[in-house]
Amino acid sequence: MAQAVELAFQKDRMLKEHALAAQLGEKVEELNDRLARTTVDSDDILTHKQREIKLKLEAVRRLETQVAEVG
Repeated sequence: MAQAVELAFQKDRMLKEHALAAQLGEKVEELNDRLARTTVDSDDILTHKQREIKLKLEAVRRLETQVAEVG
């Protein structure tokens, strides 16, 4: 009888741990998806900012050239 109670207790504990592991697995997948989306967004922002900087540097160089020609 005591053995049956112990087995039932262990079974219940294992079911709870299994459910918790499944929840944690889902959360990990959700976080990985968010990380992937955020990484893509960050890469897009970085590329855009780099393009803006390049254009501004080119404008500065043109202005420097014009100033040098005038001076």
